[in-house]
Amino acid sequence: MLRTVYSIGLTHHPELNIIEIFWRFMKYVWIDYSAYLNWDNMILYIQKIFDNYGKHYRIDFY
Repeated sequence: MLRTVYSIGLTHHPELNIIEIFWRFMKYVWIDYSAYLNWDNMILYIQKIFDNYGKHYRIDFY
């Protein structure tokens, strides 16, 4: 299957993958530096983003 995908020119495009876009926003835009200080902070920040996605955290494509 993978060989067929590559043979017709389809390749991996992370810039078009929804979860990759979401992760990029989390990693570079929404998560504060203090989240990287320890594991507990990281979990809290990720939970905060999941709880507030669509209200405070949004991805607009315009």
